[in-house]
Amino acid sequence: MWYRGLLASAVSILLIGAANAQSTGSGMGNLRVHVLYSDSDHPVPRQLRILLMEGSRNTPVATAYTSDNGWAEFGRLPVGDYHLVVEGDGIQRTDSDQFEVDSRKMTQTQEVYVRSAQAASPGGGTMVSTAELNVPANAAKEFKKGNDALTREEWRKAEEHLNKAVEIYPQYAAALTNLGVVYGKLNDPVSERSALQKAIAANDHYAPAYFNLAVLCIKQNAYTEAQDLLQRAVPLDPTNARMLMFLANMQLLNQQYDAAIASAQRVHSLPHQNLALAHFIAARAYEHENRLKDAVAELQVFLNEEPQGPRADHIREELMAVQRHMQ
Repeated sequence: MWYRGLLASAVSILLIGAANAQSTGSGMGNLRVHVLYSDSDHPVPRQLRILLMEGSRNTPVATAYTSDNGWAEFGRLPVGDYHLVVEGDGIQRTDSDQFEVDSRKMTQTQEVYVRSAQAASPGGGTMVSTAELNVPANAAKEFKKGNDALTREEWRKAEEHLNKAVEIYPQYAAALTNLGVVYGKLNDPVSERSALQKAIAANDHYAPAYFNLAVLCIKQNAYTEAQDLLQRAVPLDPTNARMLMFLANMQLLNQQYDAAIASAQRVHSLPHQNLALAHFIAARAYEHENRLKDAVAELQVFLNEEPQGPRADHIREELMAVQRHMQ
């Protein structure tokens, strides 16, 4: 095609720019998090656990707990992209949108809205199986120790504790999923895949396991398998815009252009931050269908949402090439 060679593939930009985005520059920033109930705007109780995740991945880099008024703080974070996971008794596990920690803002605030456990519905986020609700206390204790070690990047200690949790309770999908994260950090993709497959077998409604396995498949260029996993994950967590963006990207790479456009458009119908890449994905799909005016519009929206940085420079090059071709 006429634009071949102009940019790296969509998946390369997506993985470099989103899945692996931890530090995008020099400097540090501080983050305050306020957790509120979505149906009342009231703050949540103390001791809900907040996991700070790097980029788009489910890899914790820090942990904090809410105060009496629902606040928590993370200090001196490297500049980069993050998202938050909030979990604890009485609420549904909640995954925030991705956001950027910017050193130009000394302290910035992110609000996360959660739903009470009683408000759970079949279509309203990651479902908790009966097996997850029946986790023995000693398994939960090992799970917490494993997660704490994971946030400290003590991979072998995390592996030890998470394996103990699974030995005590083999149906522990969350522990198996985090064990997959540990094996990913240890560069052991065989064990990573095995742990994630066991997590899905333990709870086939646990979206994080599908998503993490899909990311592993993307790294291994298994795009058809990744798309299948994401198509199973999205209905389980239909408001997860980041997961939907990954699905759009796989549909693009598998030459399902109408589906990629539809998924990218759904991303921007959901609450989200810092997901301009969805517009790039839609633009590439439009280019393949020779709908160049639509492609130009999507590229321009990308630049409105992300005007600075190396990705924006690549998009400007692509935009100029498309416009030249239209003349």
